[in-house]
Amino acid sequence: MVAEAENIKVAVRVRPFSEREIELGAQSTVTMSGRQCKVVSDEAGVASVAGAREGKQAQTRTFAFDHCYDSMDRSSANYADQSKVYNDLGEAVLNNALQGYNGCVFAYGQTGSGKSYCMLGGKGDPGIIPRITKALFHAAGRGQKDGYAQTRVWVSYLEIYNERIKDLLSTEEKDGETVAIFDKPGSGVLVSGMVEAAVEDIREVKGLLDYGTAQRAVGATNMNAQSSRSHAVFILRLQRVSADPTAKPDLDARINLVDLAGSERQEKSGASGGRLKEAIAINQSLSTLAMVISGLAENKSAHIPFRNSKLTFLLKDSLSGNSKTFMIACISPALTELSETVSTLRFAHSAKLVRTKAMQNRIKPNAELEALRKELADIGQKLSVRGGSMAGQGHGDDQDDEIRRLKAELEEKEHRMKVMATDFEEQLKAARQAAEERTKKLENQGLVSTVNDKERDKVGGAGTWGSDLYCCVGLGIPEGEPLCKFVVSNAADQHTTVEVLSDEGVVTVNGLKINRGEKPTKL
Repeated sequence: MVAEAENIKVAVRVRPFSEREIELGAQSTVTMSGRQCKVVSDEAGVASVAGAREGKQAQTRTFAFDHCYDSMDRSSANYADQSKVYNDLGEAVLNNALQGYNGCVFAYGQTGSGKSYCMLGGKGDPGIIPRITKALFHAAGRGQKDGYAQTRVWVSYLEIYNERIKDLLSTEEKDGETVAIFDKPGSGVLVSGMVEAAVEDIREVKGLLDYGTAQRAVGATNMNAQSSRSHAVFILRLQRVSADPTAKPDLDARINLVDLAGSERQEKSGASGGRLKEAIAINQSLSTLAMVISGLAENKSAHIPFRNSKLTFLLKDSLSGNSKTFMIACISPALTELSETVSTLRFAHSAKLVRTKAMQNRIKPNAELEALRKELADIGQKLSVRGGSMAGQGHGDDQDDEIRRLKAELEEKEHRMKVMATDFEEQLKAARQAAEERTKKLENQGLVSTVNDKERDKVGGAGTWGSDLYCCVGLGIPEGEPLCKFVVSNAADQHTTVEVLSDEGVVTVNGLKINRGEKPTKL
């Protein structure tokens, strides 16, 4: 099939004032009207809008996008809630995927602008990821009415932290990267070494998302007390098996749901030491993303630096290849964040000029299996030749890179072949066994993941699925043990708190007893 080029769809969402901005007495600098976002460009202009300096003409900059969401005031008639955002963006991506088209939604903006809220959600207010997953299984349930005997779903969850890729669903403790990215002509960007867990209901997806987010690098900065210090890519892969292949083809699609780390100015963020190193890596990867978007928007024939960052390499297809892509730019309404807001809007303006070429992914399992067998044989032969010709010789960088690429490609092909040759029910069984291993890992860390639904709602076992916290866990004392051991990793002291939910037992923090019902106490 011939792919048709289409522009990335871009939305902008302005969040409410944060507690920090309210304390600073921040004034609003953003207004939304239809598909336009207007930003007051200087302090005098803000004062004029507020009516404090009559006679002063407000200077504004106007940007136009596919969607503009005003989420500043819930009492406003124009307030855009989570369902509005999902109906415009998430639903479109899901419908495309059900028709065999790859899709992507990525959230971009400065630290604390509401990206994770858009993607994951807040307490009782789920975001795009939980909503799209729920709708996916609903669609799978009515698949036979659409002419499909089965809709199979797999989940992966990756983190890019300090330019290193981590598989958030892995239970193995290994040094270095276990995930490799490579570009295969004709196939696009492929990933080898990552967990791809088979799932059949929303509860299983929820468990994977919770586990993965608990492993994610989170830290506090002056900008945001719950700041994610890494890029996260949550991947849904679905395969629709036709009830009648002569009438409808089997379809395959991948949805990338991306929560980018926030950009921030170092002098405002208060970052130092390890946090400063993180900030530099984050800003470098976002700068590369900006260069890639700029090059694509200007349709430059020169080299686009996708490989300069793990983030842009991983998202290459979503930004320029086989994908129907949506971006949501998240901004603050505050004058104090004016420069970051304008920078985000300029980036969003460039993104809407970028074009991708999505094509329907029709598959023929038997033919694909045969093709995989041939490719595996070819790769094995190439590796044999490379290894033999270089025996006893020092490998150059280019040669080493080629060997690594071939090995990664071999691993990815072997994985795909194994998946295709394994019954989906067997894959589900294997995924559930892996889930038990994840539970044991959490328990070894002192975290309880096996609580009943009522207690789960209390302690936030689904912290990433609609909680104001990134990771909220319940603690339990193993039978026969006098104390409960609790280890916290990848979390800054500033935002690690304890709350007592039961009178059974004694809880102390630095020797001070904490009672049930008291305000959460910082550790």
